[in-house]
Amino acid sequence: MFGSSNHRDNVLGKMISSYLSNQLQFDDHTIHLLFSTNRWEKRFVRR
Repeated sequence: MFGSSNHRDNVLGKMISSYLSNQLQFDDHTIHLLFSTNRWEKRFVRR
């Protein structure tokens, strides 16, 4: 689930990519919410 569900083509995905490449800094709670929201958004769009 995690590998393919972390899409990087939307605004949240780009923020996550920037975080993972150390271009942006987020606290643990914030990055957790970004990952979670990104998964929920993609799940909602698929339905």
